[in-house]
Amino acid sequence: MSISKDDAAQALSEIDQARGRVRSLAAYAQAAPYLVLWGIAWLVADTAIALSPRAFWVWPAVIAVATLVNVGIAVAQAREVGAGQTRSPHWKALATALICVVFLASLFLVLSPLGGKQIHSVFGLFFGSVYVVMGLWLGWRLVALGLALAGLTLVAYYALPMGGGYPLFMGVVAGGALIVGGLWLRKI
Repeated sequence: MSISKDDAAQALSEIDQARGRVRSLAAYAQAAPYLVLWGIAWLVADTAIALSPRAFWVWPAVIAVATLVNVGIAVAQAREVGAGQTRSPHWKALATALICVVFLASLFLVLSPLGGKQIHSVFGLFFGSVYVVMGLWLGWRLVALGLALAGLTLVAYYALPMGGGYPLFMGVVAGGALIVGGLWLRKI
């Protein structure tokens, strides 16, 4: 039995589509634990600030712990890469993270003085944008999560005062959105 050129082209197209879908699903599975981790970090830190507004030290402590856990997840994922697959260059991920940290620090230097609510909102908008950009490469679900995070940040910034629910809203809604998003991506 022979197949026509059109049938062969269609079969190859379907294989290519399936390959793209598998790549997206694998990327979602790898991204999921990071979303859950940072969602929990956001929830814990903002809830602590909502309960005790003078606990400004909580965010740096939570970031330090979450960063260590983040590195642990990255190391575990790198070990899971099979012998036949190539490992992604970790220095690129670290360089990207460093560039983001330098950018945010520079942004705060240029825009200072800023209040706590403004600084917090910049992080919500920044990470919302990061997820949108990641989603352009990895899949629409990350775009949706990023847009939700940025949108919720803007709603909280304009609708809630810092001492009147902003930290708790951001912790529950933004942190919760990341947690739910991570679980959503993991289940795909």
